[in-house]
Amino acid sequence: MRALCIDDHAINRRVLVAMLETAGIVADEAESGHSGIAMVEASNYDVIFMDLRMPIMDGVEAATSIRARHDEKSRTPIILVTADASVTLEAEDWADRFNGALFKPLKPEQLFDTIAKVLMSNGTQAVQVG
Repeated sequence: MRALCIDDHAINRRVLVAMLETAGIVADEAESGHSGIAMVEASNYDVIFMDLRMPIMDGVEAATSIRARHDEKSRTPIILVTADASVTLEAEDWADRFNGALFKPLKPEQLFDTIAKVLMSNGTQAVQVG
């Protein structure tokens, strides 16, 4: 399984990548919405983790761009990652862009439960954490 972690803070990306690696998930990193979109263009991912608050192009804009594609990549599950606990996908009308949400600081149980739910609802086999 391959994941893409898009966040403008290197430490946040590294923490997420390290957590994913414990489940055998290979993760690439992008430091901005623009570079994340370029990586989606160049590679295939099973899941994308998208920080909400990034300069220049925020997570909503980047997810909107990915969803606007006219290929299979437009259906790649995107999980919103934010420190803003007041954010809800339904209240913000983002459910068409994001398949789930995670709140910082990330906890392994929260991360893997969210991945399992998102992948199962997307028809993909869930990750087994060992």
